[in-house]
Amino acid sequence: MKENLTVSRPGGSPVASAALSPKVVAAISAAVVVTLGQTARIRRIRYWRARPTSAWAVQGRVSIMNSHGTRR
Repeated sequence: MKENLTVSRPGGSPVASAALSPKVVAAISAAVVVTLGQTARIRRIRYWRARPTSAWAVQGRVSIMNSHGTRR
């Protein structure tokens, strides 16, 4: 598997792939292989932090999702 990684911080600025330890890259690669069932090229690994959302926003999304009828 070829190593072609670009790592970005939450602000969006790219960081050299050397910032990640080889163990982390190996763990992510193994997880991709197990999930997909085949080898894949990892082009980018980005850190993702969930933004805090208010309870009102979450409840609004829940009510919108519940308003859609499901077929049985």
